[in-house]
Amino acid sequence: RHDGELPRLQLRRRRDYKVARGKVTAGNLPLHDLRRKPDGGAKCPARRPPLSPALQPAVPLQDWQKSYVEDTSRRKLLVKSVQVGGSWVATLEVVLDCLSHKTMWILLSASDRQSIELMEKVKMHTAGAGVVVEDGFFGQTSIVQHTATFPNGSRIIALPANPDTARGYSANVVLDEFAIHRDAKAIWKAMVGRTMRGYKLRVLSSFKGKQNKFYELAKELGLAD
Repeated sequence: RHDGELPRLQLRRRRDYKVARGKVTAGNLPLHDLRRKPDGGAKCPARRPPLSPALQPAVPLQDWQKSYVEDTSRRKLLVKSVQVGGSWVATLEVVLDCLSHKTMWILLSASDRQSIELMEKVKMHTAGAGVVVEDGFFGQTSIVQHTATFPNGSRIIALPANPDTARGYSANVVLDEFAIHRDAKAIWKAMVGRTMRGYKLRVLSSFKGKQNKFYELAKELGLAD
């Protein structure tokens, strides 16, 4: 933390969602400026270029969804209402990133059922793009992971969240419905280490009470009472 005080934040608010961009603290590990490279170099572009006609989603984006997809900040937290398309737009951003250059994303959900649902959204976004989706296992465990491989070598891996799977890959990460993740504090600690090395982090959820890591982060960002 910075002298025990949270740094000044830049906040974006909409009726169905709130996106915070600024500095967040996790334990004693400060997360640096959302758009600054870990080597202290020039800041990354704040916004993604407008979508080309070939990459326009089949379902028109609402204004807040468009803003979310176009925002290229390294770390984003999304506080959303239930069933407003949060996971849909988060996977769209991931797919667009994978199509634009070779990269890797890990989608961590609270259960295998939710991991399957996320991968179904990936399939929807990539229909006709030559993406191959396969099921396998995480390491030597019985945990099922779902992998989408792109023609350019990009990969998206969806699997249930726990501290082991959170530490299992060095890649960009989406924490979907983070308010109901088990061992969320341990998962968050692992994610801090990833983003300090330059990977992107997306945290999204609706609120599920106040006794969880997601609520704690949202409160630190001024997005919760």
